[in-house]
Amino acid sequence: MFRNIAAIIVIALTIIINACNIKQDNINGLKLTEDFCECSIENLYPDRKLFIDCDHKFSIELPKDWMFIENLIDTVKGVVASDTTINFYKNGIVGICEYHTHFTSLLDYFTAEVKNHDSDNEYNIVEIGKININGLESFWTLYEAVNDEFGNHKSIIYYVQRNKSDTFYLLETTIYESENYKEKFCQLRSIIETFKIITEPNKQKQTNVVS
Repeated sequence: MFRNIAAIIVIALTIIINACNIKQDNINGLKLTEDFCECSIENLYPDRKLFIDCDHKFSIELPKDWMFIENLIDTVKGVVASDTTINFYKNGIVGICEYHTHFTSLLDYFTAEVKNHDSDNEYNIVEIGKININGLESFWTLYEAVNDEFGNHKSIIYYVQRNKSDTFYLLETTIYESENYKEKFCQLRSIIETFKIITEPNKQKQTNVVS
């Protein structure tokens, strides 16, 4: 009798575990893959400067000759950077945005974002996946924008959560040139990989950019 009950419990647990795995492997009908960058992620920008946001909550190392704008939109905190010495259509853009939401789960927030993008006629989701960014758990989505006033482009957004809170960071790389875009995304990933969350922001007393 006890063995029968134990066997039933094992079967039930197996079903539950498999159901959870299926849920995490597929989001809104899209298969959750691994890393998008098949090529090696090399540091092509050795001369960098450290950017720290004005609230001292995160940092990222930007190429030294890139221009950056912090808090481009009043309601969204973050930074946008690009190489202005050449046409940004050729180079690409790196951006970080901080969002406060009602979610406290990275998976739940990412799932909601995928559903929102998937129902938006201006975006076409190509692929989604899960990786680590500089040791931080991250989900990512590759999408194509089809109605951009500056021209169609591809973007990868990496979703990172701040210490299991309701604060999330969207790390975005954007490419306007379709040729060899995968290689270009890998190059920009080397910048994204320097992103860090400052765990004790109130104790950080330094300028936004350190040369």
